[in-house]
Amino acid sequence: MIFTYNILKNVIDTGKPIIINDQSQIKKMDSDQIDAITFISELRNERDYYAFLELNPGKGIVFYSDGNTFDGFTVFEIPLSEFYFEVNTEKGVIDIEVASRILCK
Repeated sequence: MIFTYNILKNVIDTGKPIIINDQSQIKKMDSDQIDAITFISELRNERDYYAFLELNPGKGIVFYSDGNTFDGFTVFEIPLSEFYFEVNTEKGVIDIEVASRILCK
């Protein structure tokens, strides 16, 4: 299942989570200071964090972290309309291959 920035922005704006299955969901981070979401995988006890900063119409910066303090975080500039990630709904995890293509654009 593919989740584009527009879908994620709706989660941020409304505060309504997307329940993917009984083990995973996407929800707004508990902050009114930044536009950010958390992807939660209960099965793997993992969290992925995405924060979005719109620079000007059509361009933005995405901050990503898997919550592992040893890895830090990744920052990349991308037109927000092109940002997406794919979730393997059977496993309830983000598709690593797709995430890698996004980060390497």
